[in-house]
Amino acid sequence: GSFDGKKFSCDNQPNVTKWMDWGKDHYATVTWSDAPDNRRIAIAWMSNWQYANDVPTSQYRSSNSVPRDLSLFTVDGETYLQSAPSPELLALRDASKKRSFKVNGTRTIKEMIPGNDGAYEIELTIENQRADLIGFRLYNDKGEEVDMQYDMKEKKFSMDRRKSGEVSFNENFPILTWTAIESGKEALKLRLFVDKSSVEAFGDGGRFAMTNQVFPSEPYNHIDFYSKGGAYKVDSFVVYKLKP
Repeated sequence: GSFDGKKFSCDNQPNVTKWMDWGKDHYATVTWSDAPDNRRIAIAWMSNWQYANDVPTSQYRSSNSVPRDLSLFTVDGETYLQSAPSPELLALRDASKKRSFKVNGTRTIKEMIPGNDGAYEIELTIENQRADLIGFRLYNDKGEEVDMQYDMKEKKFSMDRRKSGEVSFNENFPILTWTAIESGKEALKLRLFVDKSSVEAFGDGGRFAMTNQVFPSEPYNHIDFYSKGGAYKVDSFVVYKLKP
């Protein structure tokens, strides 16, 4: 589009909102247009004014998102914003373990990484084998969980934080967020950045992003993979402990 100093005019579908992030907690974004290599980098405040003053924290009111490199991509003639984790984040990766397996029902991994203090990255590559639903659930020994699903029939990705930990401080906090995914995709790639009070999801190199705060009483250290209506293969499941 174009900006004349006062008004931005969108070149295509001006009445359609195209979200930069499909979660509840990606606000007050700051961008840099003069970064090295002509990159466009963004960092947001992970909160929402529906409950920003009520979050169960002391001395601060929510963190910043991980930095994201912004670019554009086109699907069916429509232009969208791509928001990918900045490559400098790769330097945070520490201990890792790679697994691959098939899911037809439920597959449980009880301990993703030893000495988990709550900050880690998950990198997933999934090949669908006729499953209607591809799901995975992060959880801890307290029964607190964040449930994520690819609904292959509805072409949606969702993140459910209604049982994620402390959610009672504001009626607007317990919620499921979702976004449409591109049709015809049987190979799915997802990166998850999990911290003590947030989950940031990036699908297919940032073609969608979803950022949500969570307040568990202890880190999510277990994961359940599950399927409905068929099976899928996890070609690669890697968990990286993140350096402080």
